Amino acid sequence: MLKEQRWEKILACLDEQHLVLVNDLITKLQLSPTTLCRDLTEMEQQGLLKRVHGGVKLQKVREFRLEEQLNEKIQHHAEAKYLIAQQAVKKIKPKMWLYLDAGSSTLALIKLMRPDDDLVIITNSIFHVKLLALAGFNNVYVLGGKYKHQTGALIGWEAVSTLQKYHLDCAFLGVNGISGANLYTTDPEKAMIKAEVIKCVSKSYVLADKSKFNAKSSVKFASQSEVEIITN
Repeated sequence: MLKEQRWEKILACLDEQHLVLVNDLITKLQLSPTTLCRDLTEMEQQGLLKRVHGGVKLQKVREFRLEEQLNEKIQHHAEAKYLIAQQAVKKIKPKMWLYLDAGSSTLALIKLMRPDDDLVIITNSIFHVKLLALAGFNNVYVLGGKYKHQTGALIGWEAVSTLQKYHLDCAFLGVNGISGANLYTTDPEKAMIKAEVIKCVSKSYVLADKSKFNAKSSVKFASQSEVEIITN
């Protein structure tokens, strides 16, 4: 089992129970004590969990941006997201193949996109698919994977596997925090998707309002040198 898969399963156990005994994780995930100890140490260093006597629990540290409900996020910095979307839509040319990340920043972009540009759109967002369909976009593809109810996103290895079949013109990605040269998101599964998208497109744009700068989230997915940041 790959490290990313192990981390995904460990976090899934913590999502269900919040506090899990180490011995229970060894049994449930069929991992060696050495492997699990190494994973838990690295995950604690990244702020994903906290080790306690005989077990682990989810870490919730104030410096990390925890995932918010999408309907709440849409209201945050709405004017800034509109200004960013106005810049981003200029990057889209007719007949492009593009990827739209789940999230409120790309949702703002959709509202400015033109159905008559004959675009082919790939997304991992259930919400985006619905909005694109209502707007009249005909060539829309949605990735498979595990549904994340907080954001309407489909994530996990199924989504990554589907992405590997494509080479796209550009992608528009959300971000939870930008600190130094690094870009962050809230969990390993989302990070896997974003990192894979960057590999399979000619140009990646990250949509980030000013509140995202000088802020860390849980997991790094890219460096600033790999993308172009569009901000307000």
